[in-house]
Amino acid sequence: ALDRERVAYSEDNSNGWSIFSTDGGRIDDATADDLTSSLWSNGFLRYVEKQSKKIDTNSDNYETMLYQYEADNGITDPFQKQFLELEESSSVVLEYAGDPDRVSVRATMDWLRCTSAGM
Repeated sequence: ALDRERVAYSEDNSNGWSIFSTDGGRIDDATADDLTSSLWSNGFLRYVEKQSKKIDTNSDNYETMLYQYEADNGITDPFQKQFLELEESSSVVLEYAGDPDRVSVRATMDWLRCTSAGM
């Protein structure tokens, strides 16, 4: 099972943000861009947008929505799961200073869409 506390992380340096895997290796920019596009922007965010119209109060948080996205799309690769956790932390946790299981999808969807589109 994936240890969801040991996730990929990003680090600010003189050239901007770099993304690292849990083994400490830097992920090259092209790979990071591909993962961001396929898993986050065109994956999870589109999923959330579609699901947002039918969210009930029990699933109106990013943690639950991310688990549902991974299950519905057969995402089992630990590296991809870690990358999604990184994006979730970068986009949700840092902005709202709250745990993903407490931040409302409906209340933040417009902000998240705008911010991620500009990244």
